[in-house]
Amino acid sequence: MKTIAVASAIFILLTTSSFTMSSKSQLEQSQNQSQVRINQQDQLKVDQNEGRDFSVLSFNKDGTELMFNECFDAKLINKDAEENERECRIFRLNLANNSLRHYNFPDQDKYKYSEASFSPEGNYVVLKRVPKTDESLPAEEYNELVRENSQKAEICIMNTGGSNFKIIKTTPGIKARPIMSNDETKIAYFRGELRQPGSKTFAANFDIWEIDLKNKTDKLFAGPYKFYGIGQNVQYLKGDEKILVDAYGPKKINNKEYDYSQIYTIKRGEIEVQEPMTMDGVSHLEKPFLTKNGTMFFYGQGTRDGLYGRGLGLIRKANNNKIMKWDAVPEFGYKVQILPTPNEEKVFFIYILNDNDPSRRADLTKNGIAFLDTTNSKWQKFDVPLVSSSLVIPVSTSSQIEIKQPDEQNRSLRKLPNFSLTNPIKLK
Repeated sequence: MKTIAVASAIFILLTTSSFTMSSKSQLEQSQNQSQVRINQQDQLKVDQNEGRDFSVLSFNKDGTELMFNECFDAKLINKDAEENERECRIFRLNLANNSLRHYNFPDQDKYKYSEASFSPEGNYVVLKRVPKTDESLPAEEYNELVRENSQKAEICIMNTGGSNFKIIKTTPGIKARPIMSNDETKIAYFRGELRQPGSKTFAANFDIWEIDLKNKTDKLFAGPYKFYGIGQNVQYLKGDEKILVDAYGPKKINNKEYDYSQIYTIKRGEIEVQEPMTMDGVSHLEKPFLTKNGTMFFYGQGTRDGLYGRGLGLIRKANNNKIMKWDAVPEFGYKVQILPTPNEEKVFFIYILNDNDPSRRADLTKNGIAFLDTTNSKWQKFDVPLVSSSLVIPVSTSSQIEIKQPDEQNRSLRKLPNFSLTNPIKLK
């Protein structure tokens, strides 16, 4: 029997918001325990109860379509697939008629495509790809090849309909979370450094880099800050001079002093990292999203009885500074990502299934999609159609965008004059 390769386990976040990598034997054990072979009608029930493997949610401009990534048992779409073979696709779900489609990329048998998102204006989709690793390899060889392939990540861009697909050729390295600027001329992404085998996390020392599509350059956006771990959210703010980041442990910040906040505003060209966003009575701020109306949604934990209460919760800070908190229900206790609809009436998120065993690390490949209805404060599961019902969106033959390779001196920013820094979104 082939060993199991859970492809999404390379770049999936633990509750510490750091990259991790489980051993192949652990992945096998976890996958085998949940493997169920039944007919398609019962499969939906199993998906809801046992969890699916979703990642990275994105809405189009008007909120009529939800894009997401999902990895699944290849037998769901191909009865001749190998036992325990996994397949990953990028899906688009029409929320009006519940119809599901997926992109069919060039060389999809050779690469895993993931982390896709709509551009702010909805004209493009930006994503990344990494070479696939042969699942039949012995565990040691497999894990080493995963490490090697992770440094061959490439960022890609295409028109939303699948035309004009391009691979952006930049310096090799670990890349994650690509997003497009509001004017759709730049792409920001995290670049990290691979850690030694056996480390607690797969990679560390993350910084924001930016690809300028007009000038064909790729350079540091700010810093370097060397974040220890990163979350799901990266977002250009109005004017594209600042980026809202969910990240943990930059070299020069003691997160304990800021109640373990992971929300940073990074300004273009700024050398020194600003203090993270903080809020009286709330710790562990993370997973922020700022709407066009100036409303910020984020996740936090009350530190004392009173206005916000103890425990985890979803927090909304309106542009008039009015704050509302919804306490998390146990079923949806830990959220991987928070994404409000454009009208702010619903907040979608990926949640990790809770097996009620605190001694066991959560399996992040067993998750679901749910939402909070902000109009009535009700939490609800969101049922996603089966992957076997999905129709194809063909993607055109690929071409390349060659990026100028700067020398090491130009790749680092010059130090700016000393001046007082303030945090534009700090709540204290």
